[in-house]
Amino acid sequence: MERDYHDKYLEYQQFGVREYWLLDYRRREVRCHQLNEKGEYVIIEVDAEGNYRSLVLPGLVLHVPTLWQEQLPGPIALAKLLESAMKSDTQDKE
Repeated sequence: MERDYHDKYLEYQQFGVREYWLLDYRRREVRCHQLNEKGEYVIIEVDAEGNYRSLVLPGLVLHVPTLWQEQLPGPIALAKLLESAMKSDTQDKE
């Protein structure tokens, strides 16, 4: 994991990867980085509801607290979460 926090981070930044996520299950930590106008990564915080909105994949919303649940949602619950997130994202843009 340390390679992800240092070596990959620097490599991806150098080559212009616009978005870099680090999901560390041991630490229960998510770090979402996006390139700024200088080509440097900045950490983008999740919103008050625990959502991260992707810059690279418009409409993709990652609900971070879901990652740390003991039992992850099944396919139907996951589909409902995605549908809800996409509706919310569409409403935010109106």
